[in-house]
Amino acid sequence: MDSTSFYEGIELNREAFEPLYLQLFHGIQNSIESGRFNAGTRIPPELEIAKTLNISRITVRQAMDELMSRGIVYREQGRGTFVSVPQMEGIRGGSSFTEDMKSRRKKFETVVLSIDVEVPNEQIRGKLKLDPGEQTVRMIRKRIVEDEPWAIQYSHVPCSTAPGLEHEDLTQSLFYILRKKYQVYPAWTEAIVSARGATAEEARVLDIRENDVVLIVDGVTYTESFDTIEAITSVYNAGKVSLYMGRQRHTMG
Repeated sequence: MDSTSFYEGIELNREAFEPLYLQLFHGIQNSIESGRFNAGTRIPPELEIAKTLNISRITVRQAMDELMSRGIVYREQGRGTFVSVPQMEGIRGGSSFTEDMKSRRKKFETVVLSIDVEVPNEQIRGKLKLDPGEQTVRMIRKRIVEDEPWAIQYSHVPCSTAPGLEHEDLTQSLFYILRKKYQVYPAWTEAIVSARGATAEEARVLDIRENDVVLIVDGVTYTESFDTIEAITSVYNAGKVSLYMGRQRHTMG
């Protein structure tokens, strides 16, 4: 890669509300996703980027860590940082859908299919560590990306965690509402991924055929202190998304 070409299109505004590392992240992300750099292209060293853009190396490292966490680049010890194989729409099971799409600068929409207050079944009660009879807000939402049906998400949040949540505008980010109104801060998600054929209802909502393959991500969201705040099942149209695992080194044996 010509070092000069790497910096084309990267504009940093020190007066902007957005932190410098996110501005750098978005600049590099846009360059890669626009197809300017092929998979395997080496990114300039962090120290060079810092000196060229007159920013701290810590800022560059934060941007690179964000790119790595999204599977956009990867590091090889002793060799540097490289552009990954493109993953147009990978699953990030532990993140807010709304915040994830905003960070990718994708056009998206959330359609609320239903919101109910109910006593959950034993499986959900176990995930959320609820006592018998405790209620949850159950929401079903359809996620649309670039005008294409992308996923159906089934979420349960304990009523004790977010009283009155059923009256909120849940076309917004659930995590944003939990943080801003309830001072509940999602920090971790544990998830299990599987695949199966779509049900008739899932096929209707996702605009696919019954028994077409869908990816299922079953997760539980926790605070920093590991209080359970959400049980979520996401059903993804496998024709629209991919699951990116990143580069993993094999052990000997």
